[in-house]
Amino acid sequence: MIDEGNSVVCEGQQGVSNVFASALWEIDEQLDLAREGVAGDYMHGTVIQCNAPKPLFMYYTPLCAPTAADAAAGTLAAQPEYYGLAAVHQVGTGSFLNVDNPAWATVRTYAVKHADGTMTVVLDDVQDPAGNGATTLQLNLGASYTTGQRVDLTAGGLAATTGITLGGRTVQADGSLPAPTATPVAVNGSTLTVTVAAGSAALLTLGGSGGSSPSTTFVGGLSGKCLSVTGGSTATGATADIYACNGSGSENWTPGPNGTIVGGLSGKCLEVSGGSTANYAAVDIAACNGGADQSWTVTSAGTIVGDRSGRCLSVTGASVADGAKADIYDCNGSASENWTER
Repeated sequence: MIDEGNSVVCEGQQGVSNVFASALWEIDEQLDLAREGVAGDYMHGTVIQCNAPKPLFMYYTPLCAPTAADAAAGTLAAQPEYYGLAAVHQVGTGSFLNVDNPAWATVRTYAVKHADGTMTVVLDDVQDPAGNGATTLQLNLGASYTTGQRVDLTAGGLAATTGITLGGRTVQADGSLPAPTATPVAVNGSTLTVTVAAGSAALLTLGGSGGSSPSTTFVGGLSGKCLSVTGGSTATGATADIYACNGSGSENWTPGPNGTIVGGLSGKCLEVSGGSTANYAAVDIAACNGGADQSWTVTSAGTIVGDRSGRCLSVTGASVADGAKADIYDCNGSASENWTER
């Protein structure tokens, strides 16, 4: 466990610690330490006004208040480094795979195998785009894959402090980061050619590998929205909800032969919270444990029935709004209990 660290000692360095370059550094630093077995790596920072006098202000802080009024109100804004942390969160949980990377000096590379059989490859191109072009790599995947999606972390340059996006999304004024938009990746085999722009990072999640169940999305018959996890969270107890379908990993699910439905981003199982069998019981994700509350039957009629409760996966109040929570309810043929795999 590393309880305090960051990019440059003594509160960071202006033009290094508070620009987009720090986000690319953050991805490499976090994944490198995790691969070596570090259980936690906490970034040092301050929650005061941005660019206030040192030593209280730290250039490497992931969050700070844009104005004095914001500081007084406790309103913070995400800084460039925060996006690197968000990208690492997007990778999800799993086991690191060994990577042979001759291009390491310019493109840091990591690979994580998830519990559902999918794999996420992280390509972190740390070159300055002001003097370098894109890098094209051939990836030898070690297994055959048939589906893929890509999320990019980009900005206008290494010195950028604004205009940073993860999957085309930015952190909102209320602190939320909408689920990143993923673009499809064409793959059909054990090799893949990928191009990464200098000064950017690409997260590739590949599925359909031999021996694993195919992944899918579950689209609500009433809402037309995808079964998802609130805020793209991978934490145990994170609630399931519906959200506009956008290709993100949190909307990707793998039904297992043992009745599990495993989240593509989290690697955790869809379950009924607390093992409840009652109407309106909440649905969340948790580490797969073989419990009956994590076992579901996806029927040919388009329902998803909890094996313990005998009740159907539904949406609370038959809502069609983004963020509406999933629950279980007596199977009654309503459209809010109907799901289509895509």
